[in-house]
Amino acid sequence: MGFRIRYAILLMLLLSLVAACGDGGEDPATTLTPSQVAASPTTSPIPTSVETIPQTLLVLGGQEGHPDAAPGVYLVDSDGRNLRRVGDRLYDARLQLGEDPTKVTIDGASYITGVVGWAPNGERLVFYGCPSNPVSADGQLYSVNADGSGLTRLSNPPGGRPVTCYSEGGPAVTWSPDGSKLAYYSYTEPVGLYVVNSDGTGTRFLTAGGAPQWSPQDNRIVFVRRPHEEVEEADWKAPIYVIGSDGSGESELARVPLDCTGWALWGCTVPNPSWSHDGLLLAFTAVGTPVDFTQLKGSPVSDVFVITANGSGLTMLENLPKNDPPGGGNHFAGWVNCGRPLPTAGCQVRVTGVGALGLNLRHEPDIDREVIGLLGEGAVVCLLGSPALIRGVQWWPVRTGDGIEGWAALSGPDEPGARWLEPTGSPC
Repeated sequence: MGFRIRYAILLMLLLSLVAACGDGGEDPATTLTPSQVAASPTTSPIPTSVETIPQTLLVLGGQEGHPDAAPGVYLVDSDGRNLRRVGDRLYDARLQLGEDPTKVTIDGASYITGVVGWAPNGERLVFYGCPSNPVSADGQLYSVNADGSGLTRLSNPPGGRPVTCYSEGGPAVTWSPDGSKLAYYSYTEPVGLYVVNSDGTGTRFLTAGGAPQWSPQDNRIVFVRRPHEEVEEADWKAPIYVIGSDGSGESELARVPLDCTGWALWGCTVPNPSWSHDGLLLAFTAVGTPVDFTQLKGSPVSDVFVITANGSGLTMLENLPKNDPPGGGNHFAGWVNCGRPLPTAGCQVRVTGVGALGLNLRHEPDIDREVIGLLGEGAVVCLLGSPALIRGVQWWPVRTGDGIEGWAALSGPDEPGARWLEPTGSPC
């Protein structure tokens, strides 16, 4: 789900929450200005009132022509240590249910699809569909089983508008740890977050806000609210909140600076906080230093931040590979969780059950695409994104020890019960 959006989309989303969010006058647990963030401690472990073990983050960054910080996918510990590059790019989930790779037929109508993400157990995939005609309409959320069966509509009344089609940015959706529920943002009044069962039943309004992420350990959901409208745009800070999935325990954790100066040309960086797999830490991308827009040729320079789940110890990670202005920054992409049935990007997986024939590595995810390598029995590769579901077959994007990146099938079309890729439980 994209993390950078143009200011016009940000403004539409955030201002649509004004009526539902109240006056926002409560005191936050943590709030830093950009200059304070830049001066905050970053090289020592994160201060916290709970016992924490550094977790692994996946970040994107780097610059062309810098051999020591080439563009690509990096792993780093949550205390800023143990930085290493593991891939050239991060691969998004894909979906193709029929012969057309971009469309699906639902109830006799043609829909253009966009993939949102897999359930933690890897058993279902959620996507959104936009009517092919007319070209401007509200889209809906759907899910399918890992083999492409069991199509289910998720965005039912009262939360029936999760995405505005043919605009920048996709819908904000998150799965519960056991895959039984989802939380998502809807434009339906009251605008904000809704919770729904995975079979599409029991839709209910939760709270005003956006960018939800469900804790992998319990029923807590972290989300972002609109900047407080009583301050000038240059001082906008996006409040980060946490709430129980039953609506209990809502509290503000931090206010994150939003640098929207020069928005007409470059846009804003919006924090999308996400949980570590133990539920003790949160990480997100935000603008951490003042921006000189006379030198900038892209979006504002962004930084990666980590904070404890109780709102303490807001810390900017230094020394990550980033572009210097004119250019970009570094971008938090996710936590590495290798203990799930479906591991995240940044985890090792082992080739198994293929015998002497090996497993083909293809340039693109489909059985008729070019073969670019052969993975032998027992080979260990690095997962570099979310699986693609192409005509009933799951394909995983991986990188070999020789640096070749491609797609490997989880099983064959005639062997749906097989698993040719197994997580090792360790990061790359």
